[in-house]
Amino acid sequence: MRAIDGYDGQPTTAAVLRVAPYVFVHPTEPCAAEWTEMNLDGEQPEWRIPAERMKMQETHIVPLSRQAVGILRELVVITGRQRYVFSGAPCDDAELGRLS
Repeated sequence: MRAIDGYDGQPTTAAVLRVAPYVFVHPTEPCAAEWTEMNLDGEQPEWRIPAERMKMQETHIVPLSRQAVGILRELVVITGRQRYVFSGAPCDDAELGRLS
């Protein structure tokens, strides 16, 4: 966690590293996350990963903690007008492992 907190690079990479411990999804899944899948408002914020991206072919609902919502709200300023939440972040396991 200290390495994640100490990462001083691309803002989208920093955000994906910071949100990962809160969502417990496959490390490459955030790279495919789209803003249309995120619900940051209400009593139960969530990320709905579409069935077509999931092995079991069912929509996967990831509850978002207040910490994850906070990180995502910071990111809206950077990538909120783009399709992907973490646009520009590395998307392979080796690169993410090297950064964390």
